[in-house]
Amino acid sequence: MSLLSFLLLVFIHHTSEPTIEKVQDEKLISLMNSLENNHRYTNDIISVSIFKKSNPPGSAGFSGGHEISHSYYLAVSEYDEYPAQSLFLVGGFYNPKYQVEVQKDHVIITVEYGAYNDRRTTKYKITLAQVSLLNP
Repeated sequence: MSLLSFLLLVFIHHTSEPTIEKVQDEKLISLMNSLENNHRYTNDIISVSIFKKSNPPGSAGFSGGHEISHSYYLAVSEYDEYPAQSLFLVGGFYNPKYQVEVQKDHVIITVEYGAYNDRRTTKYKITLAQVSLLNP
């Protein structure tokens, strides 16, 4: 690979930032909040379940490559007989790893992603109503 190709590859990778999407499909929201997993984080107000999703080949944005990125479904639910529930899709991250901090009234997820020699870190605040970027 020439130096120019490598620099173009790095530039393309850096221009694609992760996105946040609130899912509106009620059946999907209910399904994702009812699945059991080992990645559920709770406080006195909400529970957050995290599901990792593989995106299509080439989604990592590398020119001519088939590398994939990943996104996370964040299923958020309150506690009640008929709980209010939300679902968010956050991504695409190349080679992501995440850490979770449970706070009194929200949950923070810190996602580290990118190539091994060019890692980025982004923090998100999760509530029932929204997911917001903490470090723009």
